[in-house]
Amino acid sequence: MPACDVSPECEKYSMAESVGNDIEEMDSDDHEASKKKDWEKHIEHARKATHVYQLDAASCSSDSGKSVCRGFTEDAEKGKVYDFPDFVECVLTSRKELTALELCEFRHWVTRKRAMNKKCVLPKLLSTVEAKFEKGSHLLYYRTDFDKDMESCDFLQPKFDIKRLPEVNRVPRGILKEKKDAIVKKLCPMMLKNRQTFWESLPVSESMDLIDDEDDPYEEEEQFCDERRENR
Repeated sequence: MPACDVSPECEKYSMAESVGNDIEEMDSDDHEASKKKDWEKHIEHARKATHVYQLDAASCSSDSGKSVCRGFTEDAEKGKVYDFPDFVECVLTSRKELTALELCEFRHWVTRKRAMNKKCVLPKLLSTVEAKFEKGSHLLYYRTDFDKDMESCDFLQPKFDIKRLPEVNRVPRGILKEKKDAIVKKLCPMMLKNRQTFWESLPVSESMDLIDDEDDPYEEEEQFCDERRENR
């Protein structure tokens, strides 16, 4: 059988086709490698995000108003939180915005119980999943189930005049003298001299309504919040 001559054009085309096939294979390999790399990055990002979430979930608790971020915990463990300004600065590291309330922003509100009756059934905290207040309204809007419509009730006492607010606080409430003496004696020696002023200047009071460690009125509420978080 006579040999078949191959023209330079055919040889060039054959080489180009071979190179093209190699390039396609390389592109395919690169594409697969790129996809694999993207997935690896995605998985690594998800792993890191999950890790960070677990750290935050383990160190933060926001329901009872005691949320503590990881950075705040680290600063506290390093002994950087000596007084209230330090506390504010540490909390700022965990939030975008923070407003530290001044003494004049508190008023002498009177604590009273609202009598229960059939006409106005006040919702219980345990059964409330959402609450809303509107400016200019005396009503509390709430719902006991996210799938239900909001209900409303007038939670203020009938004799309360919303146009006459209680007087503004002028003097700090203070703490028991025994507590202040214990702080100054035990904690202040561990602080720098310039950080002891905050504690040494704390006002004292012998008022009977001051919270006692043995009978904390907020203890029951904190236990309720803890139980509610566990049931979620």
